[in-house]
Amino acid sequence: MTVRILVVEDDPDDEAVLRSLLEQSERPISVACERLLTPALQRLAREPFSLVFLDLSLPDSWGLETLRRLRKGSPAVPVVLMTGAVLPGLAAEAGAEGALACIFKHQLDGQRVQDILDRICGDV
Repeated sequence: MTVRILVVEDDPDDEAVLRSLLEQSERPISVACERLLTPALQRLAREPFSLVFLDLSLPDSWGLETLRRLRKGSPAVPVVLMTGAVLPGLAAEAGAEGALACIFKHQLDGQRVQDILDRICGDV
């Protein structure tokens, strides 16, 4: 079964790094990308996704409000927040808002991505 992933990230370099890490998985992966939250919400309403990687700082949405807006329209899809800013208490707040994980972009690596895929897909 193909794991369908939506990456919502406005920085092309960060998107490329994440896409590369995702494509290293042995699982069949399909990656779609959006640069803004509004088109991402529209896409989520039309298409099923297994997982969303969501940047918290987008041109059309910022902070945990970004997660709240996404969860309102797609409450069942697992969401991993990505941020470049180290903010005290962010991971706990994100978890309370329903995020699967909160990762700092500078700590993103293949093992973290694989661990996340294992959590949503099992060890198949």
